Amino acid sequence: MSVVIQAVRPKRTYKIASSKLFLSTDPVPFDTRDFAVVDYYGLKSEFHIGDGMIYVRDLYNWPCREEKKGYVCEKIDDRAVQQALNKTEAALAREGVDPVEEPDKTIDILRGRLPKKFAELAPAVYRYFYDYGSLVPLFLATDKFGITDVLVPDSYDYVEVESYKYGLLHTTLALTPDDRQFLQERVSVRVAPLSAWNPGVSKYDRWHGVRVTAVVPDIARRPSFAFRVVKTWWTPPRLVAMGGAKPWEIAYLGVHWRRNGHVLVAGEPGSGKTTLLEAVIHFTAPHENLALVQSIPELKAPQTKYYLVERVAYGAGIRDLPMWELVQKLGLRLNSKVAINELVTREDMYAYFTVAFAGFAAGATIHSDTPEKAVQRLMDLGATESHLKALLPSLALVFMEKVKTPRGTVRRVRDIYRFREGKFYKVAEADAMADPEVRKWAAVVEEAAKSGAVEPEAWTAILRMY
Repeated sequence: MSVVIQAVRPKRTYKIASSKLFLSTDPVPFDTRDFAVVDYYGLKSEFHIGDGMIYVRDLYNWPCREEKKGYVCEKIDDRAVQQALNKTEAALAREGVDPVEEPDKTIDILRGRLPKKFAELAPAVYRYFYDYGSLVPLFLATDKFGITDVLVPDSYDYVEVESYKYGLLHTTLALTPDDRQFLQERVSVRVAPLSAWNPGVSKYDRWHGVRVTAVVPDIARRPSFAFRVVKTWWTPPRLVAMGGAKPWEIAYLGVHWRRNGHVLVAGEPGSGKTTLLEAVIHFTAPHENLALVQSIPELKAPQTKYYLVERVAYGAGIRDLPMWELVQKLGLRLNSKVAINELVTREDMYAYFTVAFAGFAAGATIHSDTPEKAVQRLMDLGATESHLKALLPSLALVFMEKVKTPRGTVRRVRDIYRFREGKFYKVAEADAMADPEVRKWAAVVEEAAKSGAVEPEAWTAILRMY
């Protein structure tokens, strides 16, 4: 196994694991607009952003020598690496330690087991064998570059990232079938098993703060992965600043929520439903209770009093705690507004209606692209006509869309609907702004977005002022 560092700019992109371990260490092939360095347990990786492209490389000085064909780096013996891993895992097993749960300890032991000249590459070895390989630095650069998604689709052979600062960016990480198999194995170990018997999963990886959505054949042509970064706090000013909603739109929804109105955010997968719902619940007054009851812990708000996440029990005699049960038995007893991240099952739907009919604001997301289909989806989940008759007059139904703009792909509000006199109608800006409270909050959000007051602390201070 060898790595060659070219003396000239590279003519091709680099595979996720071209050496089964490392990113490129080649020169940057374009002019840089932005730059950052991240640290992964001592292994530093740098980022350069050019025109629609993000370039990632590890900062490591290989033991190399110059030859006619360029700088040739010393080989890393596969057997030596595997022996080091075996010894490390044996040492950890004696202590009952899971390598995924104890990265610091694992890397420290691994550093002492690798050949001395490659000891400092222990974090890279760990990154490949126990983590998501060369995708990991992308998760670490979210604060600097505003990365919200790392995408490994089945339709083409390179990795993309979506950023709320730069839009859609191609990366210099190419994909091979081996890379896809590698990621399938890592997801299976770290999140949930993937196989022909279980071809899809959407779970939370707490170590990186990402929601991992993965599908393999027969759902997809090839293994496909999407890593949604849920560390970003989507305050209303941030959503407006990034083009996700107009000030009047988020103000209208926020005022509706503060008045204990119900919100249901609809749209196709990846259209920004959860992002918008998070911005709406940020309008909760600081003195009010807010409970977030979720299957995956992706919603956040600084005012949240209660975080409740469903639990799947694996021990004998211990039963599961599903989301709907947490809502019905705990959420309502807290006298809280309640947000649910997605209505998937019949039980989820009933939990949502239970909150709404108890007199508290209820928020959730659902997959649909028209009001009629959203209603049909609720009925498919078991909602009756009497349920809908009671809910719809107090419901704001929002549709999100994912569109390409000059600054890249943007997830934004498409339409807001209300129900009146037996039918849905679109909320117009003039009608929304006729409400003095909506006008006030639209001005507040717009000013905060322009001034850069987009962090949760700044937004909480604004809430206390008003």
